[in-house]
Amino acid sequence: MANCQRSREQAQAYLDGGLAPSERAAFENHLRACPTCRRLVAEYGRLFSVLAEPAIPQPSADLAE
Repeated sequence: MANCQRSREQAQAYLDGGLAPSERAAFENHLRACPTCRRLVAEYGRLFSVLAEPAIPQPSADLAE
């Protein structure tokens, strides 16, 4: 359970490429063994992907004309 808590804390850094190589390897080893954390990282990845999409621009005031 302690590994899962640490993995949750490292998930964003992992997805951002911010883990040192040894940390990344340990994180990936944990993901291979833990379906719960794999699912969490996949969900975070989808969320971050949506958040990175450009915002929908507001139409101009004269659009209806």
